[in-house]
Amino acid sequence: QGRYLSRHLHQAIKNIIGRAIDAVAATGLDPNSVLPEDEWFVEVCEMALKMLTGKSAFDNVEEDAYSPTASAQA
Repeated sequence: QGRYLSRHLHQAIKNIIGRAIDAVAATGLDPNSVLPEDEWFVEVCEMALKMLTGKSAFDNVEEDAYSPTASAQA
């Protein structure tokens, strides 16, 4: 479907974001200050789909490059 995600995938991403927000909020932290932007979740889902369907290998991508905490660790 090119760069346009299906309605079902958008709903799955919204559910993942909601769970992440709930999990972070349960620790007492502010989810808006800890979690990456929604676009990060979309990009990671797109990469996962490409990997699962065999359309991309991502063998040369650094593991921490897509981590939401990578910049905080540096």
